[in-house]
Amino acid sequence: MKIAIVGGGLQGIEIVYLAQQAGYEVLLVDKDKSAPALNLVTEYLICNLVEEEGQFLEGVKDVDLIFPATENDAALATLRRICSKIDLPVLFDWQAYQISSSKERSKQFFIENNIPQSKSWPEADFPVIIKPSQASGSEGVYQVDNQQQLTEVLSTLEEPIIEEYLVGPSYSIEVIAIRGQVFPLAVTYLDFDQIFDCKRVIYSGQIEEWLEDELANICTKIAQRLSLEGIMDLEVIVSKEGIKVLEIDARFPSQTPITVFYGTGLNMVEMLVELTVGQYEEVNLTNSERAVIYEHIEVQDNRLTVCGEHIMAEADNLIIKDDFFGATKVLTNYDPEGGEWIATLIFVADSLNEVFRKRNQTLTEIFNQHQLEEFSDPTIFD
Repeated sequence: MKIAIVGGGLQGIEIVYLAQQAGYEVLLVDKDKSAPALNLVTEYLICNLVEEEGQFLEGVKDVDLIFPATENDAALATLRRICSKIDLPVLFDWQAYQISSSKERSKQFFIENNIPQSKSWPEADFPVIIKPSQASGSEGVYQVDNQQQLTEVLSTLEEPIIEEYLVGPSYSIEVIAIRGQVFPLAVTYLDFDQIFDCKRVIYSGQIEEWLEDELANICTKIAQRLSLEGIMDLEVIVSKEGIKVLEIDARFPSQTPITVFYGTGLNMVEMLVELTVGQYEEVNLTNSERAVIYEHIEVQDNRLTVCGEHIMAEADNLIIKDDFFGATKVLTNYDPEGGEWIATLIFVADSLNEVFRKRNQTLTEIFNQHQLEEFSDPTIFD
């Protein structure tokens, strides 16, 4: 099996890693010679899909399917047009993505289908969260506490979404749906930095059963109402008023699939591919007892900082290493000769207590060995 992954950014890293774990051959396509995922593959095609359509078609002539890993509208539109003319499966739901890629359209979908969500302004009182309708993840997200701040932020944004600021733990769940079969997957816990970017994902078999069941029901309902053909992730917050859906994304996510893979053995890339080609016979969704922490760090100016995923988006020369200062796996541009570097650390253990012990021991080892002076793990409450 050979797959073409279009896009070498954060989604591309995730798909490349899991595709290789599944034993697939990978062709990575990106217009940027320094795309973060490029160093992780042995075969790649530097190609601007929008401007070099012929080169792209020649490059993918020996692949079995195409896996979009980009949110570039022009590239996706070109890919959709091209693939309507060639006999290659494309693992992407264009219709569902049009809804999920717009926070405004998503909120309207939630209203029409009675999906629990946060209150919108002006029903919501301060503090509120402001975010652009079309941006992905934490990009352009602001918290404002009064009318003056609200006015200032609104002057810089077009078509913003304004919602109540909810307090409570955040969780994510993926759902895969192919030809009417709907498979809600594992629940992960999300931790955020001070700019609302996810810095840490935690998997544990200790998630309460009622929460797992409710999230599975919600994402199944959404997948069915969207007539989903592919993968979607769902982010929620459990507030004092109950579960509220924050957003959906009908494209392959980053961070959570690798976390789930190490926690349960379930490979979402492999599952999607085999469901698409009709070879997937059984889905084992029984939670493993393993615990996983997946988080990002930056070492700079004698300081170790736990950061949101954005630090990996512009990285180059990334490599994968085992047993990195005690971490089970690492994706990093670490240079033992010194200098600034970043890393995604993956810790796997038999219990939540043990995985946090490993994590703390690794961070301490990095801090001491590099003779650093400061440690920071900022949160949205800082």
